Amino acid sequence: MIGKAIYEILSTDTDLVAQVGNNIFPVVAPQTAEPLFLVYNQITSSGLRTKDNPFPLTTYLVQIDTYSESAINAAEVNDLVKKALDRKTGEFASICIFSTTIVSEMDGYSDDDEVFRKTLRFEITGNLI
Repeated sequence: MIGKAIYEILSTDTDLVAQVGNNIFPVVAPQTAEPLFLVYNQITSSGLRTKDNPFPLTTYLVQIDTYSESAINAAEVNDLVKKALDRKTGEFASICIFSTTIVSEMDGYSDDDEVFRKTLRFEITGNLI
């Protein structure tokens, strides 16, 4: 479910959509996708059930990769992703997000594809509504 919330947040951010359009994909991008695009993945999740709350609080580790033929473009879009998600709270796609924090940021490059990658990992805590 966190994937739907991530997609809703990213795909409704006007600055981000102005750069990548609808090129926001879960898990893996289609082979036909031309860089500039985003791929988001849920890496892990762990739940905490309390007797007062029948719906568990869940902490997700989510990774978002920006792929581009330009290192500068990848960095610019990466900054837009940070702006869209960092400290984000609210209700998105049937999930109530209580906190969103950047855990790490990495650079990468694929010699085979000649594509630059910026990777962000977020810790997101929320529960189903």
